[in-house]
Amino acid sequence: MAPLIALAACSRPQTPEVLIVTVDTLRADRLGYAGHAAARTPALDALAGEGRAFLQATTPFPRTTPALASMLTGLWPHHHGSREVGQPMTSGTTLASVLSAAGWRTVGLSATPVAGPEQGLAAGFDAFEVMADARASEVVDRALLAVAAQPDRPLLMWVHAADPHFPYLPPDDGPLRPDAPRCRRLG
Repeated sequence: MAPLIALAACSRPQTPEVLIVTVDTLRADRLGYAGHAAARTPALDALAGEGRAFLQATTPFPRTTPALASMLTGLWPHHHGSREVGQPMTSGTTLASVLSAAGWRTVGLSATPVAGPEQGLAAGFDAFEVMADARASEVVDRALLAVAAQPDRPLLMWVHAADPHFPYLPPDDGPLRPDAPRCRRLG
């Protein structure tokens, strides 16, 4: 996951906006703004140029749900309880909870069900939507609609994309789907 946080004021410098963008299974060293010469990431590169990109960031755990739970709570996995993909947090206060209590509008959008309400990652968000298997462009379009609503309140928005997975997903009717008749478990 390559976290990117952008602080943007747009035309309302008195109303802060914090945007957290995470992309599942994307290494930072494959991004243009992080130095990869052949990268094709113009939108992320532009966003990083306008905000803050953390080039020395490391993950506390090599699995989606625990890593995101750590990012949103500031806790190590053994403190928030999530250690596997899809495993819910058992404790921890999210950044969204803190900011929502302080009057911020908090919006979360995720392109994968393993980064959503069932794992506790939506805690504190006023609005949270899982757009399963949606492309980043669809998630961003939905995020832009949310940004336009209630412009008088500070905004925390978390957008989680999963596009790097798509070339490796089997077709819905393929034999590798768990619900497909020809699929069998090994071991």
